[in-house]
Amino acid sequence: MIKATHCFPNFHSLGGVEAMLNLHYEVDASFGFESRFIVYYEKTTTFPKRVHPLGFVPEMKYAEAQRRVKSVVNEHPSQITVYHGLWGVPWLAPLDSAKRRVLVIHGKHPGLERLLVRNGHLFDGIAGTSDEVLEISRRMLPDFPEDRRLYLPYAVHPPSLPTREPFHPNRPLVIGFSSRLLVEQKRVDRLPQFIEELDKTGINYRFEFLGDGPDRGWLEQKFSDRKRFIFHGRQSGVDYWKRLASWDCIFFCSDYEGTPISMLEGLAVGVIPVFPRIGCGGDRYVGAVRPESLYDPGNMEQAAASFQTIAKSLPHDWVEWQTGATRSVVDHVGDAYFRRFSGFLNEIIRREPISKSEFEWRGFPLNQLTFNGANRVDKWRGIIRKWMGRTN
Repeated sequence: MIKATHCFPNFHSLGGVEAMLNLHYEVDASFGFESRFIVYYEKTTTFPKRVHPLGFVPEMKYAEAQRRVKSVVNEHPSQITVYHGLWGVPWLAPLDSAKRRVLVIHGKHPGLERLLVRNGHLFDGIAGTSDEVLEISRRMLPDFPEDRRLYLPYAVHPPSLPTREPFHPNRPLVIGFSSRLLVEQKRVDRLPQFIEELDKTGINYRFEFLGDGPDRGWLEQKFSDRKRFIFHGRQSGVDYWKRLASWDCIFFCSDYEGTPISMLEGLAVGVIPVFPRIGCGGDRYVGAVRPESLYDPGNMEQAAASFQTIAKSLPHDWVEWQTGATRSVVDHVGDAYFRRFSGFLNEIIRREPISKSEFEWRGFPLNQLTFNGANRVDKWRGIIRKWMGRTN
């Protein structure tokens, strides 16, 4: 068994990346990996074996964070470390003791380009869950060997469910929103305007939420009619899939995404997405099913008009869309993700490392900074660099 470590901020939250980490926890051993999981932020004591929460908080000093990382690494050394995202890499990498590192880019986000340039030399392989993020890595790291990059399709594991019936105009159009309920990235603050525009269309609909988050209470106050707006909270397993499959459409109003797993899961059970045209992995899937379901980011009137057209469509249109939806994710269903991932890691381990141990200094006195303090320092450093660039 190859000893591997996965590093990521959260394990129990509702995000798609966390869902993949949970699948890694269940499946890695069957592909030859003895995996450990280092989770930065969570500090609950209810984690399963092999999951090590570090309990980071914004006011923690780097010195304490480094001590916690070293404790886990010394207890569970690994042959290869997989970073799911670039947060914390400059100061985690010097402590991971791994001879090889792989980066998995799960989606486009603000600062991705800058972080790739800053940290690309620390990796021996780069995997991306969409063509879009891989292209960003090519642009930012043009000298990185192409045969050490990998497209990694997200895994989707739907259970056996009854065949769904096409939408019928005599019942409400069921629109779902499956996500963390927060403003940052997911932009739930746009939903009141969207509902206002949707009401203007006159269509009969019901709007359902799957998920939880800091802005759930605010949303429940905004949408108090429990006949039209239902909050299911967090669900998992068969209950999650049954709820997802009961929807006709799934809606997104995000500022940025990778390839949303909730979209792929919805497509796998024939749910039609309506998605902002934000240049991410999700755009391609929506375009393959119903191109008219792509709308200009933030344009809630346009999004509502898309639902109006969908609600007035004929049964044969629904059959065509639902067939196209399930067909669009055929490469994601099954174990394709894990076969590709395990083959990639084995190949990286067999080859000589190319990563360079050129670590940023994080010893004394910098390790006396808190996370918040370091963020402020980095912000000012960025301002100074921009100023110097303008004056040169």
